Amino acid sequence: MKNYLKFYGVFYILILAIIVTLGYTYTSNINKITENKVAPPIYMKDTATQPEDLPYIKGSVTGPIDVNKFAVSTPELIEKGKSVFNTQCASCHGAEGKGDGIAGANLNPKPRNFHSLEGWTNGPEFNMMYKTLQEGIVNRGMASYSNLPPDERFALIHFIRTLAKYPEIKPDELIELDKTYSLSAGLKTPNQIPVKAAIEILISENDTSKKIKTTQK
Repeated sequence: MKNYLKFYGVFYILILAIIVTLGYTYTSNINKITENKVAPPIYMKDTATQPEDLPYIKGSVTGPIDVNKFAVSTPELIEKGKSVFNTQCASCHGAEGKGDGIAGANLNPKPRNFHSLEGWTNGPEFNMMYKTLQEGIVNRGMASYSNLPPDERFALIHFIRTLAKYPEIKPDELIELDKTYSLSAGLKTPNQIPVKAAIEILISENDTSKKIKTTQK
């Protein structure tokens, strides 16, 4: 009987030692075990902040422009600019240029209020306004108006400048515009298509080329 008790006593002590050892090993490696069991976090892209693709823009040929002619506002320029504004801009920016046009009601951010000089992406300076019309601001919903002749864009800017006290037009701004967009030399602007459309065209042309080669074999 004593031998049995002695045997079971040793057996229980051995089991207890194994349990303690396993427990110590588990607690010592708990961090590694957790890292292996917990799936890494998945970060979803915020589609609301993804930049839009390039818009379709028809190419154009622009004759030479003397930018110095547009350094000073004239009644004729303003009237011409107002006509361009009513045709091209009023639907989004509103008839009075307050950013309350019907077409821009659901846009976020809202269309520019031209009566305020705060919060401009490119700035309210003469050359920056031209830059906005020429290049657009894709992530702000502002389309490029490079299809408009430069003289119409200049006239439009002069009209918009009547809606608030805009910064003075500086000679170096005109020089920069001429240098950047080759206005005095004239400019040929190629067509622009979205990147997605360009990729589809390349894939289609590649498939057509493969079919021709296969047929020739």
